[in-house]
Amino acid sequence: MQLSKLLKDTKEAELLLRKEICSEILKGRLGEIREKAIYDGHNIVVESKVNRSIDSAVLNAIWDSLTEEDTNCIEFKPSLKLANYRKLLRDSLLHEAITEKPSETPTLEVKD
Repeated sequence: MQLSKLLKDTKEAELLLRKEICSEILKGRLGEIREKAIYDGHNIVVESKVNRSIDSAVLNAIWDSLTEEDTNCIEFKPSLKLANYRKLLRDSLLHEAITEKPSETPTLEVKD
């Protein structure tokens, strides 16, 4: 068996196992979640992440109505300052310009 095929197969198997373990631990919950658990006798940490992007057209349309706290979340190219964004109140107008989607692959850390 070629090493590249073995590597590909191993990565696919690892991804399937990681998704299975994470699915069992997260139980369908979505969003930013970090969960410690014991799985098959191992201490693990499962982390679900959310990817965010900015809709530049919406941001440009609402820019003059944003608060200083809102605009402090934005760097221009523009990109999102995630630490500041996470601190915003739910009624912030900036949320209209942000698109969120779950990351495709959760992380899994074995802690022994």
